[in-house]
Amino acid sequence: MNRWKQIGLSILFTLLCTVVCVYATEPLVVTEEQNGGSVTLTQGQHMTLTLPGNPSTGYQWKVPNSIEAYLTLHDSSYTPGSDRIGAPGHYTFHFEAQTEGTVNLHMAYARSFETGDADSFDLTIEIVHRPADNSGGEGSLGESEKAADPYSSFAQPGKAADPYAAGTEQKKPTDPYSSVAEPKKATDPYPGIPERE
Repeated sequence: MNRWKQIGLSILFTLLCTVVCVYATEPLVVTEEQNGGSVTLTQGQHMTLTLPGNPSTGYQWKVPNSIEAYLTLHDSSYTPGSDRIGAPGHYTFHFEAQTEGTVNLHMAYARSFETGDADSFDLTIEIVHRPADNSGGEGSLGESEKAADPYSSFAQPGKAADPYAAGTEQKKPTDPYSSVAEPKKATDPYPGIPERE
C-alpha cells in the first residue's frame, strides 16, 4: 500500500506543477531592443514595456486606441534617470493580453503640438488561447491567482461607459492617440521650492 501512496503523490505533484506552470505566467519584460520584433503572450498574461524618454522636452510615448481589443493598458509611469533636472529617464507601460489574435503595437514618441514622430516603437504581439481551468469556466482565474495578480489594483481603461456608444450624438475622434494615458509625474526632487514657469 505504501508504494501506491508514493505513486499517487507523485502523480498529484506532477499535475500540480503542470497547473502552476500553465497559470502562473510571469510578466513579459520588453525593452527598446525588441523594437521591430515579435512576442507571444497567453491570454491574461501581463507585459511590461520600458522605453527611453524625456518629458521635459515635450515628447511623450503615445499608446494607440487600436490595441484596446487585444491589450489593456493598466498603468504607465515615468522614472527619471538621475536627480538632475531635465535628465532623460524611461517610461514604463503595464499591459495585459486580452483577446486571442495578433496585434501590431505601434507607439509614437511625439509632441502633442507637432506633426510627425521623433521616434517610434513597433512590436507584433501574438496572443494565444489560455487553457480552461475547472474552477470557474473557460479562461477564468482561480481565487489564488486573482490574489497573486500584481496589477489587479490598477484602474482598467475601457471598463468605463463608452461615450461614443450607439444612441449618442458625439463622433469618435479619428486621431488614434486621442485618449493616450498620461504618464505619472516624477516626484519633486526639491519639495518646498516653487517651480519657475
